[in-house]
Amino acid sequence: MGELRFARKWVFAFATLLFVGFAYSAPKAATVVTFGGGEITGVTGLEIGGTTYNVQLFDGSCVVGYFGCNEALDLPFTTEILAKQALGAFLDVVRPAFNSAPISNDPTKIFGCTGPIAQCVFNLPFELVPGNAVVGPSVNVALGVAANNGFVGLFPVPPGTGNWERTVDLSTQNPNVYVQFSEATVSPVPIPSVFPIFAAIMGLLGFLNWRRRRATAAA
Repeated sequence: MGELRFARKWVFAFATLLFVGFAYSAPKAATVVTFGGGEITGVTGLEIGGTTYNVQLFDGSCVVGYFGCNEALDLPFTTEILAKQALGAFLDVVRPAFNSAPISNDPTKIFGCTGPIAQCVFNLPFELVPGNAVVGPSVNVALGVAANNGFVGLFPVPPGTGNWERTVDLSTQNPNVYVQFSEATVSPVPIPSVFPIFAAIMGLLGFLNWRRRRATAAA
């Protein structure tokens, strides 16, 4: 009977260790809209299909922003479905910040869209095509257009597909800007802190076993 009780204690200790281990596993990164100079500049911790990305608005050419932009692997998403899903997820996160102060539905307060035209066109390439061109979904956000799904001036829905030159610098093509995705590195919470807890549990079980044996011997 005593041995059965002791075995139960070991099972309890093992279950406790598993629970503590899961409690100390890597945390899920928070999704945060980033700002710079009073403008929306991107998003960090955006999860898409189980992968966490940091997103930065980039005002340059595809060649500069996407590792040369000369092969499919240079692009973060290689199908139209995935690219539109990613761009939609980005817009879903940015929408509340866009609708609130200090942006207040003003596309010119989005990085890369600070010109005289009150519009901002987000572009995400997913395919390279002949003629030095790249294809990807584009979303135009304009000031003063009727609200669409909570995002002022978001059209079309879902995003349309654009075609532009890989070498064209979008800083000269206002109000166009690239939406640049890169996989985020999430640092796990160190697990070694579990082991002192495990050692304490084992010490307690050893003490209980010693007391049990001592009581048995005294009887």
